[in-house]
Amino acid sequence: MKTFSLLNQKGGTGKTTSAVSLGAVWAEEDRDVLLVDLDPQASLSRWIGTSKPQCARFLKEKIGVSEAAVGTDWEHLDLVPADRSLAGLEDFRAGKLVRRLESLLAAAETVYDVCLVDPPPSTGSLVLTAMLSAEGIIAPVQTGQGALDGLTDTMGLIRQVGGTFEGAFACQVDIRTVNDSRVPELLKDKLGKNAYDTFIRETVQVKEAEAEHIPPPVYAPDATATEDYRNLATEIMTKTTEVAA
Repeated sequence: MKTFSLLNQKGGTGKTTSAVSLGAVWAEEDRDVLLVDLDPQASLSRWIGTSKPQCARFLKEKIGVSEAAVGTDWEHLDLVPADRSLAGLEDFRAGKLVRRLESLLAAAETVYDVCLVDPPPSTGSLVLTAMLSAEGIIAPVQTGQGALDGLTDTMGLIRQVGGTFEGAFACQVDIRTVNDSRVPELLKDKLGKNAYDTFIRETVQVKEAEAEHIPPPVYAPDATATEDYRNLATEIMTKTTEVAA
């Protein structure tokens, strides 16, 4: 099972959108996917299910692995949902939370092909748990003024705490504007081979999909963002397979 944390310390970068979209794309490819909502805002849980306390209860050892993950309306796509009760774990020791999440991932190894973890945009214990438990960290980068600020902070945290940085990609790119169009190039200049070639174009169907509580690739299979997420999903798998080889 491949496990990735989608991480950026700046909010609004498309982190949750990317988790839902990549998960749905891999599910369409008949891969069994587990999404883990580690964000007290529970945006991922509300998008494709209902916010529930499973994640917090599991991390506090009140339920076991078999009770943590729930099914969704989409085949091959399961979720460990969250709600505001997760906020109470920010003061827990990260080491304890890491051990709990690692036990969940170890149990999921025989059931799922891919796991995506969606932590909050912060520097607390939940973020450290996501960083240290996953095999790799992928950073969505928002376009616009100060686009790379969140990435710079994220890279600094990875150097300080640990974790394996897989790469970054530009998200919500409005190709009609010069500033947005330059962000993928800036990522290449900053990260070299750790910048994905694929970037995600801005499209209104993504917001519509969230309002309807449907993954974007299911809601709008022909949208430009869906095409981009399919290409990104392929690129991520190809690169991680090449590194493993």
